Amino acid sequence: MLRRENALLQDELRTAKEALEKAPASVMSSLVEKLRADIAEKEKKQRAMGRIIADLKNELVNSAVAKEQRPERVSTSETTHHDDTEALEEANSKIEDLNFKNDSLTKQLDTLKAKQVSSTLVIKIFEYSSTLLVSRSFPDFVLWRDQITEGGVVKKEHPAGEA
Repeated sequence: MLRRENALLQDELRTAKEALEKAPASVMSSLVEKLRADIAEKEKKQRAMGRIIADLKNELVNSAVAKEQRPERVSTSETTHHDDTEALEEANSKIEDLNFKNDSLTKQLDTLKAKQVSSTLVIKIFEYSSTLLVSRSFPDFVLWRDQITEGGVVKKEHPAGEA
C-alpha cells in the first residue's frame, strides 16, 4: 500500500516537473531577450542618428564660416546668396528629418524598455506563483528542486538516492 502511494506521488511529481519545464516562463524569457536585442539595436541607431545630426550641424557651421571669410564678388553675390539660401534650407530640412527620426527611435526605445520591464515582472510573478503552487502541492518536490538547482543551472544527479 505504501509503495503504491509512493509510486503515485512520484508520478505526480514527474508530471508537475514536466509542467513546470514547459511553463510559459521560458517563452517569456526568450521574448525578454528579444526585446533586449531590439533595445540595443534601437540605441545603436539613435546614437548613429545623433552623430549624423552633429556632423551635419558642424558641416553647416564650417560652411557658413568659410563663406563669411572669403571675399565675394559684387556681380555674383546675389546668385551666391540665392544658392546659399537654397543649400541652407535643404540642410535645415535634412536636420528636421533626422531630428524626427531620432525622436521616433527614442519613443520606440522607451516603449521597448517599458515592455521589457513589464515582461520581466510577469515572469517573476509567474515564477513566484508556480513556486507557491508546487510548494503547497508537492513540498518534497520543491526541496528536491532546490537541491539540484544552483544559479539557474540544473544538475543531472539526484539528491540522496532519489530516482
